[in-house]
Amino acid sequence: MKNKLSIKDTRKNLSEIVERVSVGKEVFIITKFGKEKVAVVPINRANTNFEEAKRKSALKSTFGSWEKRNDIASVKAFSKKLRKRLSSRYGKIFD
Repeated sequence: MKNKLSIKDTRKNLSEIVERVSVGKEVFIITKFGKEKVAVVPINRANTNFEEAKRKSALKSTFGSWEKRNDIASVKAFSKKLRKRLSSRYGKIFD
């Protein structure tokens, strides 16, 4: 069950909230001026979502500049071809 708390109530009861989340695996939604802003969830649940979001963010920043190119169907295949073409093993070093 998700419990809603205002920021003011969260400040007053932070220690109790942390204990209920960590031990009781409860979820709290923190509101500001009546609007939901954040969730306080147990670390094992948050960790899974956080790691996935971090991985997606890293991939987007890595390959984001390539996402609108029409000549690259597969980034992996394009990278492999590019490395092979530029490799000193095949007689070419950066032109």
